[in-house]
Amino acid sequence: EIGTETVQIGVGVGEKRQNFNVHRALLRKHTKHFDTSLASETGKSGFIFLNEEDPDVFRMVSD
Repeated sequence: EIGTETVQIGVGVGEKRQNFNVHRALLRKHTKHFDTSLASETGKSGFIFLNEEDPDVFRMVSD
């Protein structure tokens, strides 16, 4: 079960930034990076920023 709790991930910067809502449990289960960051105080806020990443690429892996 993935639950209902989501995390908002801001990908990119400036006009290219796009926000994605992703299930928290899926991120924690499938990626060590997100498991660690979502367990931290910063991750508990429900917002993560990936300023250096390309929103189009993130969309491909998050859909």
